[in-house]
Amino acid sequence: MSNKKSNSNPKEKEMFGPVKDIRIPTDASGKSSEKASAADNVSARKKSSAKKPSVSAQKSDAPSEKALDITPNTDIPEHISNVKITMVDGYIEMVEPSNAPDGISSNNTVNTIDVTIGDPSPNVDADYIPAMTLTELVSVRRRKLGTKTHRVKSYSHRSRAKTITSFIICVILTAVVGIGALWIIGYTGISNEASRERLNHPCTVLPRTARYSDTQDISGSDASYPASHYNGGFAGILGLGFERVISVSGPVAVYSEVEAGAQHISTGRFLRKDTDAQFVTDMKALDTSVPGCYQIELDVDGQIYHSFLFVIDTVAPVASVSDVIAYTGKPIEAMTFLSNIVDATALTARYETEPDFSAPYETGVTIILEDAGKNSIRYNAKLTVIDDVVPPVITGAVDRIVFIGETISYKDGVVVTDNKDGENIALNVDISKVNPTVAGQYPVTYSATDSTGLSTSVTVTFTVRTQAEQQLIDQLNALVAPIYKSITNDSMTQREKAYAIYKWTRNHIGYSGYSNKNDWRKDAIRGLKNRSGDCFTYFAVSKAMLEYAGIDNIDVEKIKRPGRSRHYWSLVNVGDGWYHFDSTQWVFKDDNLFMLTDAQLEAFSRRHSNSHEFDHSLYPATPKS
Repeated sequence: MSNKKSNSNPKEKEMFGPVKDIRIPTDASGKSSEKASAADNVSARKKSSAKKPSVSAQKSDAPSEKALDITPNTDIPEHISNVKITMVDGYIEMVEPSNAPDGISSNNTVNTIDVTIGDPSPNVDADYIPAMTLTELVSVRRRKLGTKTHRVKSYSHRSRAKTITSFIICVILTAVVGIGALWIIGYTGISNEASRERLNHPCTVLPRTARYSDTQDISGSDASYPASHYNGGFAGILGLGFERVISVSGPVAVYSEVEAGAQHISTGRFLRKDTDAQFVTDMKALDTSVPGCYQIELDVDGQIYHSFLFVIDTVAPVASVSDVIAYTGKPIEAMTFLSNIVDATALTARYETEPDFSAPYETGVTIILEDAGKNSIRYNAKLTVIDDVVPPVITGAVDRIVFIGETISYKDGVVVTDNKDGENIALNVDISKVNPTVAGQYPVTYSATDSTGLSTSVTVTFTVRTQAEQQLIDQLNALVAPIYKSITNDSMTQREKAYAIYKWTRNHIGYSGYSNKNDWRKDAIRGLKNRSGDCFTYFAVSKAMLEYAGIDNIDVEKIKRPGRSRHYWSLVNVGDGWYHFDSTQWVFKDDNLFMLTDAQLEAFSRRHSNSHEFDHSLYPATPKS
C-alpha cells in the first residue's frame, strides 16, 4: 500500500503532505489491520463498486470491511483514536472524539472538510461507506477522484451543546414565567382600576417629618434609612410584585386605598397586625382631594417600612341645576348651569352637545359634570339665548372732595357691570374739565360700552379744596353736629330732616341785617355762634345743616338790580325733585317758604315786590306741584 501511495502525483504529495493509509477492521475480532495488502484493498473496493447501495441502505448497513484511503495534510498525531464516521445522504458526517486534534474546534462550530474515498487513481470510482471505525484521523483537504467528492461535516461536542442549549432555554422560560408572575401579582393586587393605571407612573414622594431624615439613626444601631422611591413602569410593577411576595408575613402592607376627601388617616390602615408604629411621612403634606399614588413611610420598632397609599375617587359628584339665559354672541360655560356642587376633588363640566349662541332661541342642554376620578353625572337644563338690550351699569360714582396737591384716584370705588359681559368691560373717565390746582367744583364723567354696543354714562362733581378750607369745614361741622343730632333721628325721611332744619334755622337765628357774603362757611360759623344775621346768614346756616345731612342743595341768588336788596335761598332735592327752600324770617304772614314750586315762589315774589325774582335758565325746574 505504501508503494501505491508512492506512485501518487508528486504535486499532490507536496500539497497534502505525506500519505498514510487508514483501514477498517477485516478480522472477526473487529480489530483493524493496517498490514492488509493494497491489492486486497483494491479488489474489495472494485467488488463493492459493482453495486452501490442506496442512501437509505448506506445508513442502515453494518460497517463494511473495506479499506479507506484518506490523504491528510499533516502527519497524523499519535493521540487520535476511536473516531466514528457515518454516511448521511451521500456525505460523511464526522463526530469529533473527546481527544480532539489541533485544527478541530472543541465547540459547536461546524468545520467542513473534504476527503477522497477509494483508489486515488483518476479512473477508479469511489465507494460509499455506510459506517466505519477508524483508528486515526486528522484534518484533511479536498482531493478529486473522477467526478465524485465527499464532504465531511465535523461537529464539536454535539451532545454537550444540546445539553447547554436546553439548559439555557429552560432558564429563559423560567425567568419569563417568573417575571410574568411577579408583574401579575404587582398589577392585579390593586383592586381599583384607576389605581392600577397609576402604577405605570412614579408615585408622589411626600416629605418626612422633622424627626426623620435620610441619614438619621433611628434604632440606635448606627443604621440609616434612606427613602425608597417608586418610579412606576414595568420595572416598578415587578418590584411591587416582589415586595408583595416577600412581605406576606411583614408588619406593613404593601399598599392601602382611601377615598378622596378623607380627613384622618391612621397608621392602622397600613399595618397587618397590631403593633406600635408611627408615620415617618409628614401626613400634613398629603392632599386627599387629589387622587393619585403616594409613597408612605412608617417606623415600626425602629425599622423603616414603606407602603403605597392610593387616593381613589369612586363617588360621583352631586349638584343643583338651573335654567340659564344667555345672550347672542356670548357663549357661556357649562358650569354656569350648576350650583351647590358636592365633591371632594376638582371638577369639570362640559356640554354633551355644544349649543349655538349665534341667534336667539330656546333649547334643552345636557351638562356632564365629572370629577378627578372620572366619575360623571348628567343634568338636563333649559338654555334661552336672547338679544342684549340692557346697557352697562356704573356704581360707586359719587360726588367727591379732593384737595390741592394730593393724588386723585378717579376710579377708586367705581365699578361697571353688564348683564352680558359681567365685569369684563372697560370703564372710561373724562376728567378734561378738572383743574386739580385750583379750588372749585368740576364735572367728571364715567362711561362704558358693552360688547353689544350699548353705552351708559354718569357725571359727578369733584370739589377741589385747599387744606385751609377743609379746616374751616371741620370747624363748621363741629358746630352743626350737636344741633343736627338733637333735631333729627334715623327714622326720619330726608324730607322730614329738611323740615327740621328749616324750622330750627327760622326759630334760632335772629335777623340783624349783617352777614359775611364773601364766604358762606365763615358766615355760617358766625351765625351759629352769634345766632344772628341777615338772609345770607339764614341761607348759610341752612346750607351747612343740609350738607351735613347729605341733602342735595343748590345755591339760588336773586337777580341783581340797581336800588334793590340782594337775597339768597336754596333749591333742595329730597328724592322727589327740586323745590325752593328759604328759612329767612319774614314779616309777612304767608312766609312759609319750605318746599315751594317755581309757580308758588313766583306768586309769593309778586305779592312782595319781586322778593324772589331769579333767572330760571340757571336752575333746574321744580315739579308742577
